[in-house]
Amino acid sequence: MHPLELFKYCPKCGSSHFVVNNEKSKRCADCGFVYYFNSSAATVAFILNERNELLVCRRGKEPKKGTLDLSGGFIDMYETGEEGVAREVLEETGLKEEKAAGRTVMDKDIKGVLFIMNTVGGDVSAGLALAEMIASMKKPTVSLIIGDSHSIGVPLAVSTDYSFIVPTATMIIHPVRMNGTLIGVQQTYDYFERISDRITSFIAAHSSVSKERVEEMMVDTTQLSKDLGTVLVGRQAVEEGLICEVGGISDALAKLDSLIDKQ
Repeated sequence: MHPLELFKYCPKCGSSHFVVNNEKSKRCADCGFVYYFNSSAATVAFILNERNELLVCRRGKEPKKGTLDLSGGFIDMYETGEEGVAREVLEETGLKEEKAAGRTVMDKDIKGVLFIMNTVGGDVSAGLALAEMIASMKKPTVSLIIGDSHSIGVPLAVSTDYSFIVPTATMIIHPVRMNGTLIGVQQTYDYFERISDRITSFIAAHSSVSKERVEEMMVDTTQLSKDLGTVLVGRQAVEEGLICEVGGISDALAKLDSLIDKQ
């Protein structure tokens, strides 16, 4: 049975001509939309050469087509994290892994973890779970926003011990959204209110901005033409107290080294 067998209609145009595209996706014969069955887990490759230069790729598809990004992507069904990142690197760069270097965060050789953020958001529950996991790590952690950290990417960015943002990166704070049919309006409103409180409380607890200020930025009506919310670019995120410092990869690595030395 195909994993998307129960999906009978195109989620974009509503057409019933929603056919199997491959083993992990279906395609709409009318509008061309392709829907992939992706797990929440994703991988990213942090590849350095002998000169300590970081390998990046230029995105060939939307979102953010033409911008720089790290090689990586969603893990396929029945695939391990190590297998997933090796496949993504091969697909995007042509480089083939000769020796597996994947390790768990419990490996005693790992002294600290640098998280590089570039996300336009995603599933709230999965994002908060990842943020809580990062925040609970005993190893020193540093985050660096190199492109975007929108929506649920905001709690992810502030979940580390210290955070950086490059001057041109953006953060967007907005209310929780949903797709689909509302069965009970009041119950749905109460549920959304609880989710929003979880997000704002987490951000306030792991940054220097107050919960009240986060809530104000969420409902700003002056910045986004078709939505509520606030856009923060580079230093603005630092001035609001969300991010600790403006900086790049060398700054983030230096800070991580200093946190490791203090252990």
